[in-house]
Amino acid sequence: MYGISENDFTFTSKLDEADVLILPMSWNYYRKHKLYNSVKIFVLRHSKLKILSWTSGDFGVEIFSSNNLYVIRSSGYKTKLSNNHLGKPVFISDPLKIHYSTKLLLPVQFNKTPIIGFCGQSNYGIFTFIKECSRVTIRNILTLIGLSFDSPQEILSSSFLRSSILKKIRKSGFIKNNFIERKKYRAGLAKVDELNISKTTMEFFNNIKDSHYVICCRGGGNFSARLYETIAMGRIPVFINTDCLLPYGDEWKKHVVWIEKNELKFLEKSILDFHKKFDKNSFNKYIENNRRFWLEKMTMKTYFKCILKRINK
Repeated sequence: MYGISENDFTFTSKLDEADVLILPMSWNYYRKHKLYNSVKIFVLRHSKLKILSWTSGDFGVEIFSSNNLYVIRSSGYKTKLSNNHLGKPVFISDPLKIHYSTKLLLPVQFNKTPIIGFCGQSNYGIFTFIKECSRVTIRNILTLIGLSFDSPQEILSSSFLRSSILKKIRKSGFIKNNFIERKKYRAGLAKVDELNISKTTMEFFNNIKDSHYVICCRGGGNFSARLYETIAMGRIPVFINTDCLLPYGDEWKKHVVWIEKNELKFLEKSILDFHKKFDKNSFNKYIENNRRFWLEKMTMKTYFKCILKRINK
């Protein structure tokens, strides 16, 4: 399942023989079950061991820093974390294999006008803005008074942010938009509505398939699952960086249109300048390389091999 075997490592029950120690439960679990302090003492007591751990969920939890402690996580704010916090992909099944019965990259016709895709929740309404900002504020207060272990989050409405981005592109006369906007997550469908969920899932991946670029911006947590879905489909993310912790860091800049959140006024120019450098052949090579990036480093079977190599160095 994880793509690693006895050829990659050996388990030992003796700590003095180990190169790496794995904490089996998440830091969320240790916090919830009041084991955090005892685990912290254990980590600090074994400071000569490299210790691999993880935190889960949309927000993660606050964790102490130690040079020997590595934390795998999808969420978090990069500038607030030490270099020992390692970005984790959102693991997904291969969409080409699952939804299109192929492992081969599906082509998209190249032309001089970039097609920007997006299928998902966005809402420019003031009610949604207030509701989502209030939700974040309440969670932060609960963390502050000790009733929640979630890490504090920036107060913003992710639906409003995405809608603002789409609005900028829609106004452009030089970019073709391919947008399917939903008012609710997964079009508001319940998990039991399998038929309609399957339909909207195909709409989601067909939207990526039929676009050159896809808007990838954070959701409730400070990460984007769409980023990995876009790369897996072999398309180019327009990645809105909100101080995200990404696996492999700046290597992503070779695979995306990188836009800082405070540079959204240059969004149209950045996309057009990026697209101008391509002709049909170079564009096809670029999207093939994006697909390869996901296959070689972002799947569960490839990511953990890369993590073990990094920690071993």
